[in-house]
Amino acid sequence: MNIHGAVDGIKAFDNVTLQDSYVHDLSWFANDPNQGGGSTHNDAVQTYEGNRHIILRHNTMSPGPKGNATYQVTQDGGKVATDLRIEGNWLDGGGCTLNFAHKGGPTPMTGIYVINNRFGRGPKFQCPILLSTQTMLSQNSGNVWADTGRPIPTPQRHD
Repeated sequence: MNIHGAVDGIKAFDNVTLQDSYVHDLSWFANDPNQGGGSTHNDAVQTYEGNRHIILRHNTMSPGPKGNATYQVTQDGGKVATDLRIEGNWLDGGGCTLNFAHKGGPTPMTGIYVINNRFGRGPKFQCPILLSTQTMLSQNSGNVWADTGRPIPTPQRHD
């Protein structure tokens, strides 16, 4: 799929596989009624109900210059997000590119695998991966900067 021009690229609920797709150049608006009148909160992929069994594989994803995250995960629905696999993608943009926030649900989130991805240097906070203080990655390996092939830094932590 070639997904662009929307506010969010994909809303990934349970049992979703996004593969070999291009999610890019999302539309940003200064006034969004879904954000209490504030600006849009653009994510290439968003999971927010504590969803499970999500695979993002072999995609190119960048929400655009004002994006929030390439993949934003929260648990607003009160369930535990688990079995999330981000494998072999090219990822760029957002405040932090991958943002795993336990917000709204039980902790810790479990079963998160971030494997063999290439990261661009576009995140606003130079943050490839952001984890809540209540979340651990089950696997974080083979993730490199796209321009140098060098490993990305250890995930940042914040709540």
